[in-house]
Amino acid sequence: MGKNSKKSRKSKSERLEEAKKAIDAAELSAPVEAAAAAPEAPAAPKAEKAPAAPKKAAKKGEGKKPGRKPMTPEEKAANAKARAEAKAKAASMVPSLTLQYAGQEHDITALLDAVKEDFKAKHKRTLLTELKLYFKPEDGAVYYVANGSVEGKVEF
Repeated sequence: MGKNSKKSRKSKSERLEEAKKAIDAAELSAPVEAAAAAPEAPAAPKAEKAPAAPKKAAKKGEGKKPGRKPMTPEEKAANAKARAEAKAKAASMVPSLTLQYAGQEHDITALLDAVKEDFKAKHKRTLLTELKLYFKPEDGAVYYVANGSVEGKVEF
């Protein structure tokens, strides 16, 4: 066999069975050999083994690594408050968008505000419900379609 070949491993119960068989075989052959050598010595009675006690069922949580300590009610309340604040901050997050093109930089939110103002200036009584923006840096303009039908253009 090569060095890299794996040897078959026996389970603990299989090894215990083999050890018991070896002990029984040794005990059986030992009195025969002793009787042949010294016939006048009486054989000692074989001690019977008591049956093994049944294993107890493991309790829940026994043998596990200890976890973190449970939180107190005050700690739970503080943790819930901090989590609610973090969720509110995440919900109200406004990204900062910047358009960079040909060495120029333009703030997208400022362009969006300019588009809204342009729409309101041209259509004073119409609510803005839908807005699609198209940036064309080579033209230096933002084209928009508002409410699905109104088109416009705002220069950078």
